[in-house]
Amino acid sequence: MNSYLLGKYNGYVHKMWTDNCYEREAYGEAILSRDEYCSQNARFLEDKFYEDEVGSKVWSAEQAKYCTAI
Repeated sequence: MNSYLLGKYNGYVHKMWTDNCYEREAYGEAILSRDEYCSQNARFLEDKFYEDEVGSKVWSAEQAKYCTAI
C-alpha cells in the first residue's frame, strides 16, 4: 500500500474505532483499545474501506492513487 492510501486507511480506521467506542459506551459494553479493535475487525475494516473509499474508483499508475473513473 502506498503512503497516500495508507494515510487514508489509517484515518478511516481511526474514525471507525472512535465510532465503535461511542456505540459500545451507549450500550454499556467494554470499550476496546485501538489495537484490540483492529485485530478483531481487520478483515471487516479492509473490506469496508475498499467499499467506501475505493470501490467506485480506478488505480492511476501515473498519479499513484485511486481516481474517479471516466
